[in-house]
Amino acid sequence: MSKRISDNLHQLIISLTKSEKRYFKIDNSNSKQILLFDVIDKLKDYDSTLLIKKVKDASITNQLALNKSRLYASVLKSLRAFHSNNTIDSQLINMYLNAELLFNKTLYKQSKKILTQAKKIADKHEKHNILILLSKLEKKLFEKNNYSGVDTERIEDIINSDKSLGLSILNHVEFWGLKSLLFSHMYKQGQARTKAEQEEFNGIIKHPLLKDYKNATTTESKYLYNHIYSAYHFSSNQFSESYDYLMKNVNLIEDNPAIFKEEPNTLFAILTNVIFIGNQLKKYDEVEILLAKLNALVTKLEKTANDDLKLKLFGSIYSLEIHMYVQKAEFEKAYALIPKIVFGIQKYGNKVPPIRLADFYYSMTAVCIALQKYSEALQYINQLFSSVKIAETEDLYAFAQLIKIMIHYELEHTDLLPYITQSTYRCLKKNEKFYKSEKLILTTYKSVLNNPTEETELFKKLVTDLKAENEEVMLNHFDFISFFESKITGDSMDETLNVKRQ
Repeated sequence: MSKRISDNLHQLIISLTKSEKRYFKIDNSNSKQILLFDVIDKLKDYDSTLLIKKVKDASITNQLALNKSRLYASVLKSLRAFHSNNTIDSQLINMYLNAELLFNKTLYKQSKKILTQAKKIADKHEKHNILILLSKLEKKLFEKNNYSGVDTERIEDIINSDKSLGLSILNHVEFWGLKSLLFSHMYKQGQARTKAEQEEFNGIIKHPLLKDYKNATTTESKYLYNHIYSAYHFSSNQFSESYDYLMKNVNLIEDNPAIFKEEPNTLFAILTNVIFIGNQLKKYDEVEILLAKLNALVTKLEKTANDDLKLKLFGSIYSLEIHMYVQKAEFEKAYALIPKIVFGIQKYGNKVPPIRLADFYYSMTAVCIALQKYSEALQYINQLFSSVKIAETEDLYAFAQLIKIMIHYELEHTDLLPYITQSTYRCLKKNEKFYKSEKLILTTYKSVLNNPTEETELFKKLVTDLKAENEEVMLNHFDFISFFESKITGDSMDETLNVKRQ
């Protein structure tokens, strides 16, 4: 068995910035830990045999597992100290710990002073979970002298305050749960294409809490309310309504900077979504204003972005950009993005979410098809199938099956097509994704393979039939009609779309 394996400590150390590594070494006086740290940091891939060879210290290598465990704990401790005041949450936790420490030292006035400051900050930023923690210590302060100086009215205030905090936390949890149910279903299933699928989304949206915006009692719950409805309308192909709810959240975030200050990726995600849908609705003047906001936010975020935010920036920006170029039929500009997207996928590896990865491969495939770069298109569609499971993105996976047939046909892989067509038929039927439009495309290709001289007439009929189906959801993912129209005229899909947009 290969000794080259994934190692948590190695992953942690190589993820550190130069500043974090420097701080660890300054903060740590254990020379053996520094030695082990430096050796692991220089390993490109974790290899225990190579590690032991390079350390050359029996006192470390004889108990390697124990020393690695201690080093892991030390690195985390150093990171906590380095970032101790980077967020409101960490500041408040530190204030709570300081107040608790002073309480245990019987320095009650000093403890209460810090506690009062912490409560004001927590209140301003709606940190309800931390307010519950602060309230627990506040009660201990009241109890220290057997409630001396604490009247009944003050006790009632504390009870009511804690009840209100509990209800606020519960309200957020319930809205978060509804949002997660809707999104998990939407990510897997895609947009609704039948009445039955629409009813599944309707079942979530009929929850009593979602009947009135006033049911959202906290700022974050209000954000989730709008978020749920924007996603619901998007899943129902009601882009105008989705756009309106997204704009409500843009305004909510901008009106409550203290609440969303530490979640810049929230505004970033909303802006990318509203720009994408604004383009679909041809709200170009509004989109220009939103793009200016997005660019200003990105410039600000890039200066202080952590690894998680950098990953989100990569995924969202390039996804938005390639989709915008495709919407405008600017395929050469979209094609120029592909090397950057591929580099990002290789850089972040399995950290890229499956949905985002599938979307990237699907978009790159579509761009290559539009430019008649079919060999490259086949490469990206194959990477989609090898990287993403069908359960993670059913709709996109189903459309990709059809596109793969189209690519093989353009590459004249006629020996493979009967098998691929039949296996696609079985796959779509098995996963209940065999809608009429998919059936029309598959049937047409079977007919074209059997009657190649009738190709043009068969594709003409297919275009007529697909237009009659009016499958907006399907066309939102890939303009199948324009592709088959280009087959009829002999033009590229790029040329066909540009003629349509004149």
